[in-house]
Amino acid sequence: MASVYVITGPPGIGKTTALVKLVKMLRNAGVEVDGFYSVEVKEKGERKGFSFVDVVTGETAELASLSGDGIRFGRYRVKVKNIDEFVPRVIHRAAEYAEVIVIDEIGPMELFSGSFRKAVEELLKTDKAVIAVVHRSFSHDLMKEILKSAKATVEVTESNRDSVPEQLYEMLKSDRILK
Repeated sequence: MASVYVITGPPGIGKTTALVKLVKMLRNAGVEVDGFYSVEVKEKGERKGFSFVDVVTGETAELASLSGDGIRFGRYRVKVKNIDEFVPRVIHRAAEYAEVIVIDEIGPMELFSGSFRKAVEELLKTDKAVIAVVHRSFSHDLMKEILKSAKATVEVTESNRDSVPEQLYEMLKSDRILK
């Protein structure tokens, strides 16, 4: 079983920012980190959608936008084909060599993809360390499994968001995930 560490909290609180800072800390310590995170796509200060970013290559893939094809979720169109092509490829590559794998986020848009769910389920069966950002107010069997099996869950708040990367780094060290 993977050693899973969960980051959660309300939208816009800084979960992805904390994850990206943790990735930098781990890399600076010589740890092989792989996976992806999600970013807002903005135009003239207005949110137009979301994209995935590969932490190794910097490659991006559109997750959702206000226009085009895709499954409607709120005001967005979820690009399931992009999720199907991007996420399994990144997760399988990460499972081969990375010491720590990051997934941002496991939420309702991402879970429209069967390939996403399958890749995450397979990753959970490995012996890897996984840092997963989990959508706080959405319930799905995969999310329940992740939360149940997590070694630790950190909720990001306004008062702790700057210290979360260091907190997770120290957890990884004390659990002997980091060498």
